Amino acid sequence: MIRRNCPIGLALAGATSASSSMPLSLSRRALGCALPIVVIASGCDAQAAPIVPPTRPFIVVANQRTGVATLVEVASGRVSHVELGVKPHEVAVSRDGRIAALTIPSEGIRGGRKVVVLDLATAKVRSTIDLGDYKDPHGVAFLSDSVALVGTLGGTSVVYVDVRNGRVLRAVDGLPDNPYVIALTGTGRAYVSSPHSSKVTELDIAAARVTRAIDIPDDPAGITVSADGKELYAAVWRQSVGGGIVIFDLDKGVVAARLPATQPRRLTVTADGKFVLVSDHHHLRIVDRSSRQVRSVALGENAVGSGVACSPDSTRCYVALSEAGEIVEVNVISASVVRRFAAQKGVDGLAYVAR
Repeated sequence: MIRRNCPIGLALAGATSASSSMPLSLSRRALGCALPIVVIASGCDAQAAPIVPPTRPFIVVANQRTGVATLVEVASGRVSHVELGVKPHEVAVSRDGRIAALTIPSEGIRGGRKVVVLDLATAKVRSTIDLGDYKDPHGVAFLSDSVALVGTLGGTSVVYVDVRNGRVLRAVDGLPDNPYVIALTGTGRAYVSSPHSSKVTELDIAAARVTRAIDIPDDPAGITVSADGKELYAAVWRQSVGGGIVIFDLDKGVVAARLPATQPRRLTVTADGKFVLVSDHHHLRIVDRSSRQVRSVALGENAVGSGVACSPDSTRCYVALSEAGEIVEVNVISASVVRRFAAQKGVDGLAYVAR
């Protein structure tokens, strides 16, 4: 089911660094539309506050507290916020770079069932998809220009969603409870973490079937996988045992190594395949895949690193700091902070939109 929204208002911000003032947002009014919107006058036909779409490349960040998609223009550092009216957790960009899908796992005291589709050329909400019986969508990854794989945190399923036409195509049921984060290889496999079950499920994407269940102790939450499908990386931590980065050899079916971390959350592999980047509580961990040596970049006390994504040339990465309310740009080669962009507290899932 797809619902077209009445015009969505957008709040602009000009902050470009941690020292800049926080963005001034227009107040939200209840207008009787499908979603709350930000406008200058009441009524669904009122003229919305305009936003200048960012020039590529830019970053899209889901903000689970304030209900916005934060956009950071990489060249200029300009930051703007697209009001969604619901609270997104994760975000993914389509293969052709035209749209982003933001998952909404909760709405107030109720479970969420929505995916918001953002048009990246106009920086406007294009549609909102209702997943029906599939509750609490969280992890999301695009399989093509139009089809996304979505994990349902409130159940045991992953669903194939036609994002452009707003419908569920099919589902794979019977996964361990709370499918959380999805990672893809270049070999036709998808991996889905289930933290509280200490499991990662492997799927054959084309056949839409489970091919194996992988045991990874200590609650694997964030995961990523090498493009060649050789190694799976998982962020694990419990209060009682501390945190770590688990390297799982997918060919041998064994845990090959465990590297130190504090409270790791999200991971990604650089496009050149050389490094794994892991957002941690106070640091970004840069793992050299060949040597398994770890370099650490300090992000700030209680910054709470969350979503992480890299530029296609593998030289820069971007980390959402949930508690600090910032997006940090890190030079992967020198392992140093380059810039900080003022955003809002609650920034979470993050995706890079290339040129």
